[in-house]
Amino acid sequence: MNFIDKLEKKLGWIAIPNLTYYLIAGQVIGFILVSISPKSAELLSFNGAQILKGEWWRAITYLMEPLTTNVLFLAFAMYLYYLYGLVLERHWGTFRYTVFTLISIISTLIFSMVFPFVTITNSHLYTTLFLAFAFLFPDFTLMIFFILPLKIKWLAGITWILTGLTLVTGTVEMKILTIVALSNFFIFFGEDVSINIKHLFKHQSEDVRSKVIKGKPNHICATCNKNERDNPDMGIRYCDECVPTTCYCEEHIEDHVHKILRK
Repeated sequence: MNFIDKLEKKLGWIAIPNLTYYLIAGQVIGFILVSISPKSAELLSFNGAQILKGEWWRAITYLMEPLTTNVLFLAFAMYLYYLYGLVLERHWGTFRYTVFTLISIISTLIFSMVFPFVTITNSHLYTTLFLAFAFLFPDFTLMIFFILPLKIKWLAGITWILTGLTLVTGTVEMKILTIVALSNFFIFFGEDVSINIKHLFKHQSEDVRSKVIKGKPNHICATCNKNERDNPDMGIRYCDECVPTTCYCEEHIEDHVHKILRK
């Protein structure tokens, strides 16, 4: 994401510290307003037609529209967002986290101008933040009802399946909105997704299958030699800046020295 590094030098002032807290506070306020007066929900949501009429404030207040009117589900949703929101901000830094959020907000706003009668909700923003967290930390274990352990990557998998169903069965507007809403995810992770897909197909070759049959590990970290056979929960990442493309574990993907093949 070198372009974001360059962007930060020019627009670093737009970073919003503790953005997670502001979004959670907005959800709490929105929930209280809707609980007191259900009609206030109409004031929080928006579509492009309302923006074009001059009700520009809806492009901000829609973030306050509660994800659910059930207080228990909202509390659970905000607890999850509190967890992965803070982790993302610490992992990326305030600027990247802010940019990721703003891309979602701005892209859906642009969509609403093109399709002015489609109602926009903030669920897409929270979905992409969740998917970003799951992509970076797939083996994070969530305790469902404080009893059942569930790795976050499986919840992300279900989310991707539901997203795919929308792309297949949804209306044209919903298909476009889904793609637009995921723009921040693919801007940040598109290159990594492409590399993962490339290696997924690459490792289907007969040579790789024969290694698996012989019991040899398929992915070995070039720094610490950790492999997926001895460490089933190992997070596997590949660096395409190394020549040739090299495997690393999650611990060393960020701070390794790039390998350059010298002729």
